[in-house]
Amino acid sequence: MKRASRLRLSEIRSALFIRIKSLGDTVLFTPAIYNFKRACPHARLSVLVDEPSATAIAGNPDVDEIIISPSGSRPMATARFVFKLLLTRFDLAIDFHGGPRGNMATFFSDAKCRVGWRDRPLSFCYYNIRVPMAREVLKTDTKLHTVAKNLALIVPLGVPVVSTQTRVFIDPSASQSLDKKLRHLAQNVGKPLLLVHVGATKSRKEYPPERLANVLASCLSDTPWQPVLVGGKEDLPRCEAVCQSLPEDARRDVISLVGKLSLLEVKSLCDKADAFLGPDSGLMHLADALGTPCVVLLGKTDLRLWHPWQSPHIILRPCPHLTCSPSCPHYTPREGCIGLTTEEQVLCALSDIEDLAL
Repeated sequence: MKRASRLRLSEIRSALFIRIKSLGDTVLFTPAIYNFKRACPHARLSVLVDEPSATAIAGNPDVDEIIISPSGSRPMATARFVFKLLLTRFDLAIDFHGGPRGNMATFFSDAKCRVGWRDRPLSFCYYNIRVPMAREVLKTDTKLHTVAKNLALIVPLGVPVVSTQTRVFIDPSASQSLDKKLRHLAQNVGKPLLLVHVGATKSRKEYPPERLANVLASCLSDTPWQPVLVGGKEDLPRCEAVCQSLPEDARRDVISLVGKLSLLEVKSLCDKADAFLGPDSGLMHLADALGTPCVVLLGKTDLRLWHPWQSPHIILRPCPHLTCSPSCPHYTPREGCIGLTTEEQVLCALSDIEDLAL
């Protein structure tokens, strides 16, 4: 690694943090933002993210500018983006992403100090400060959570870690808009809200819809919870499959906001909810950052990397294997290990989390 001692934090006036990819990844790198700004309060911090992930850092007082990464293959948009990076003249750029888009953004930032992982292909082309593996930086043989891996990129720069807490901030207008929608849709808003994320980025993260419907029906009849279904427009077919599997009376009582909320409103719902039920997802990490107790249904995910970081939580993953891959005896292309979790286990977990949430 190039000697990080040559970098003087007191001389940094502008910095670029690159965290392209998913919403959950962006939530889990907010401790790096917080610790950097405590060490460099004078520096202007810009953060480069994909547009959906900007929700995670919207309203963050430590972020001075959010830059949206161009998507698709629009040459003019990409050219304007590169020109903007070159004009800004950053003193420091850190690539928390490590993929090709992050590599190129770091390179075109033309920052004096360009930081990234040493083990990335052609890292010497993009970075002039190359950081070894996170476990080597933090001197541990244990596989690290994503929060710790992100912090390992700033530790060699001399940034002290004073907090490992993830932080997201609620938009007041989005919260008011959400309240209006809830009042319009439901008579039982006074009951404890159970936020149920019906979708997932991959099918092996999705709990079977007919079994999720049975859990929701039991919640309505036997528990104090008021289920609120949430997801994007892409989750509407799955939401329909879940609702069609519900008894008619339960179908009337379940609140579905799938495809009806902005991402800022979803973030407000994660804060307002009394508990979260769903897979490893960006919404789970938002709820976790806001302190909402979580019941997490894990299948394919390596829980060492992605488990809830700071909220009270129960993880349901009966398979003893660390990750559901083709070598796992329960691996199937459709649902993988998540199919091993029974409805009774989910309901027991919700009963246990009730003592923490209510």
